[in-house]
Amino acid sequence: MNLPPAHYGNTAEFLVSGWPYIKTLEENGSADFGYVTQWVCVSAIGTNVTVTIDGGGATFVVPSGTISPRFDFKCTSIGVTLESTGSGEKACVSAGLTNVTDDNFPDISAYTGIKEN
Repeated sequence: MNLPPAHYGNTAEFLVSGWPYIKTLEENGSADFGYVTQWVCVSAIGTNVTVTIDGGGATFVVPSGTISPRFDFKCTSIGVTLESTGSGEKACVSAGLTNVTDDNFPDISAYTGIKEN
């Protein structure tokens, strides 16, 4: 069969529902998806959570007791830093994944807004 390969530029990968990804972090760490995301959402439970996209300098904070909007962006991992760690303080990362593997995604860290220069 002559099917097009899964690629971050293949629109079809982003039009269908994503494969579910959910991870709970009770300490600082990362969510390494293994695939390119369609969207990402982060819940902050008991503490503020700072999210860093693909290890670069682009960050946003999810206030304690809230859920971020659903961010429709492509990435392969995010870093999660909890303001404090203790009993019941955690972050929950959910995402929709495509069939595009992380090794088929370009290094975006050099783009303005992703990594501080």
